[in-house]
Amino acid sequence: MNMVIRFTIASCVTAVVIIGISFLWPRFTSQNRPTLLQNVHSQLLKTQLGKETAGILGVSDEAHIRPIDLGQAASSAANSIVQVVEKRIETIIAENAVREVRSQLDRLSSDQKEQLQQILCKPPSQ
Repeated sequence: MNMVIRFTIASCVTAVVIIGISFLWPRFTSQNRPTLLQNVHSQLLKTQLGKETAGILGVSDEAHIRPIDLGQAASSAANSIVQVVEKRIETIIAENAVREVRSQLDRLSSDQKEQLQQILCKPPSQ
């Protein structure tokens, strides 16, 4: 790839990251923005697009923004992942158990299959 294109892409990505951080800074900490981020943020809020972006992100009124509790967010995400993994493990175990039972049933003789069918299909009143 041409060096000019690489530089342009890198510059655009860097600009997007800096802009995003300047908007979302109060969501992650109650400390003041560093000077560079404050300057970027101030310039962005002078534009209509900047004002709309701040409104969409919910950071237009910084006096009422509560920082996100990253510990709680990480804990919640970890719990969600654990629940998904547990469900998937349960599904895999059940599928393997059914597969094994079917395999064993296929190996039974026809007499044994008939006896098993009579046992399993017997009406409850008998």
